[in-house]
Amino acid sequence: KRRCQVLCKLRGNGGHSRESGFTRMPIDVSSVVKVGNSLCLVLTRKCLQDIHLRRGDKVVLLSDEVLEKLVIWFAVWRIGAVICPLNVELNAEHVAMLTNLIGPKVVLIHKDLDRASFTAGVKAPVTVFGNWSDDVSKADPKDDYFKAIARNQDGDKLTERNLPEDVSCMFCTSGTTSRPKIVVYDHAAYWLSGLSTLDILGLTEKDNKIGRAH
Repeated sequence: KRRCQVLCKLRGNGGHSRESGFTRMPIDVSSVVKVGNSLCLVLTRKCLQDIHLRRGDKVVLLSDEVLEKLVIWFAVWRIGAVICPLNVELNAEHVAMLTNLIGPKVVLIHKDLDRASFTAGVKAPVTVFGNWSDDVSKADPKDDYFKAIARNQDGDKLTERNLPEDVSCMFCTSGTTSRPKIVVYDHAAYWLSGLSTLDILGLTEKDNKIGRAH
């Protein structure tokens, strides 16, 4: 019964749009894939701080639960790189410890977070990202990565593919023992975890929208 209630709620969210800071746009899987592919190219072209990501590079991601986090996650995977999301509730000492242990090519942090306090002690380059906008003329100057999407609309040309044994994510525990620990997932493990979620919720091919909690 509980599973049916959750599934009905998810399906009911299918028609929602989201305010992304600038314009109102529909959200579905295909639009996230399209923007993610374009962002993938932006991240590999040295457009910011002369940083260009390559297969196997690690990216630490600091962000609240916003749509841009999902798009960046997808884009990093499309490159063949490894996404390392950190819980924004971690203290600065643990953020620095984990980031320096991971050794990322870059740290991406959402503009709504306090960059100075979150990244104190972090040795890797840090870049701020902002909101996804389909109107680059109205974009915030800080939103460099998402502004650049408007100039990189050839994401369909991407040919990179990940192997099941490639590392996909590095997750960190909350640190209940005073020192957080890192858990590594390859794509096969992440895929199996996703299949388990589909089974638990009873999702089918008809459920192709991204719901948003209000």
